Amino acid sequence: MVSQRYMSVEICKIENISKIYPGVRALDDVSMEIRKGEIHGIIGKNGAGKSTLVNILAGSTSFTSGKITINGEEIPQNYNPYIAEKFSLFLVPQNPSILPERSILENLFSGYLIKNKHRFIDKKKMYEKASEIIDKFNLNLNPDQEMGLLPIDTQKLLLFGKAAYITNANIFMLDEITASLSAAERILIEKVLEDLKREKKSILFISHHLKEILQYCDRVTVLRDGRKVETTYIDEVSEETLASMIVGKDVKEYKASEKHAIDSQKTPILEVVDFKVSADGPENSFILDPNEVLGIAGIEGCGKDELFGFLSGSKKGSSGTILLAGQECSCENPFESINKGIVYLPRDREVESIFHGLSIKDNMMQLFIKQCKTKMGTLDFRSLNEKAQAYCRDLNIKIASLEDEIDSLSGGNKQKVIVSRVMSIGPKVLILNEPTQGVDIGAKQEILRIVREEMPDDAGIIISSESVQEMMAICDRIAVMYRGKIVKFYAREDFSEDEIYLSMQGSL
Repeated sequence: MVSQRYMSVEICKIENISKIYPGVRALDDVSMEIRKGEIHGIIGKNGAGKSTLVNILAGSTSFTSGKITINGEEIPQNYNPYIAEKFSLFLVPQNPSILPERSILENLFSGYLIKNKHRFIDKKKMYEKASEIIDKFNLNLNPDQEMGLLPIDTQKLLLFGKAAYITNANIFMLDEITASLSAAERILIEKVLEDLKREKKSILFISHHLKEILQYCDRVTVLRDGRKVETTYIDEVSEETLASMIVGKDVKEYKASEKHAIDSQKTPILEVVDFKVSADGPENSFILDPNEVLGIAGIEGCGKDELFGFLSGSKKGSSGTILLAGQECSCENPFESINKGIVYLPRDREVESIFHGLSIKDNMMQLFIKQCKTKMGTLDFRSLNEKAQAYCRDLNIKIASLEDEIDSLSGGNKQKVIVSRVMSIGPKVLILNEPTQGVDIGAKQEILRIVREEMPDDAGIIISSESVQEMMAICDRIAVMYRGKIVKFYAREDFSEDEIYLSMQGSL
C-alpha cells in the first residue's frame, strides 16, 4: 500500500485531550487531526495512551479535559458509543466484544438490521451479506454458527468485516487488529483497508508492528507516556526512527551473547518420540537439553500448535511418546502437565491465560505465593504486596493500584505479567507460544531477556514466534516445521534468516 500526502479535508480534530485516572495520567494534552481518506497510524509503548485515545473517540471512555470536533461539530458532554455511531465512528477493539451465544449472522447485524420495503427484517439479504463477508476472509464457516465458539482471530476478522461492509461509518478505529493474525490473514486485512481508502474512509490504525505502520499508513502519530511526541508522514521516517521516538532513545535489540552451556552427558530434560500431528501424519522425534532454548519455526498450520497442545495436554488428536528427564509420562490435561513440570503459555492470552474480573494482584499471586508464606503456612499479604509492587516497577508496568482489575492494563502489560508468572512456577519445560505478541518494542526486548537469562537451572524452553529474528536472538537451536514434519534443525552458529524462512515455506 503506497503512502500518499493528503491535502483533503480534516474530518476529526482532537484538541488538548487529557484523561486522568486516580494516580495515572493516561493522556496529557494530546492534539492531532484525522483527514478524510487517510490511514493514520497510532504507535507507542504499552501504556502510552493509544487504547485510551480510541476508546475516548468510540465513546466508551470519557475524557477529563479538551475538545473533539467531528465534521465540524463538537461532541457533546454526554458522548457515548451510541452517539459515536451517529457521528459515523466504529471501533474494532483489541479484544472483540461479541454476543457469544448468538450466531455469526446475529453478531454481524446486531444494531444494523436489513429491512425490506415493508419494514420487515430481510433475513435472506442479511444471510447473503454475511456469506460474502465470510468468503472475503476465506473462512470455512456458516452464518448460523455460534460466534463464541470461534477463535479470537476469526472473531476479529468478522467484526472488521462488519465494520467495513455493514456499518455506515466514515471513521474506523482498529486497535491491534493484526496482533495475532497469520501472514495470509494480514494480507486479507490489507485488501479491505484498500477498499476503505478507495471509498475515502478514514482509519486510525493501532499496531506495535512498525513494518505494518510503514506499509499501510499515510501518516503516523507517536505517543509516549500519554503525550504526543510527533505526527509525521510515513515517507519521512524509517523503522529505526520510529523505534527511537517510541522509547525516547535508540533501541538496542536484545541478543544473547553466547550459546547456553549445554552438557550433552546429562539426560535430556525432554524427549519427544514419534510425535504425529494426526493419525496419518509423519513422525517427528527430538530432544530438549537442560538449559537449552529451542525455537519452533513454521507458518500457520505447520503443526506447531498441535505439538504444543500434545505436550501440554490441551489438545487431543495427536500421538507420540513424551520422556521427561528420562521418565515416560503422559499429559492428559493441562493440570496434569503443570504438576509434572511442563508449563505452557498459549498465544491466546485473553481466553486461556488471563483471570478476567480479578485484580492485578490476584493474577500475579502465583508468582510469589511460595515465597510469601509465614512460618504457620498462611499468606504474608504485606510481603506479597511488596513483591508485586517491585515486579511492576522492574518491568515498568503502569498501574494505579494492585487492586485494579487485570483488564485495566494494556495488552502488552498483561503479557508481561503472564510471561513472568509462568517462568516463576519453576517448570522443567516451559513452552512459550508467541510470548511477545502485541507488546511494544521496549517490552519485547525485556521479555526476550527474561526468557533467555532468568530460566530456572536445568530447565528447558521451547519458544515460537512469528519473528525469525526474535528466535535467532535467544535460541540455541531452531527446528522448522512444515506440514506436520520437522524438516530441518539449525544450530546457533548456522542461523540464517533467509534459509530458515525458505525452510518454513517448504523451499529447502
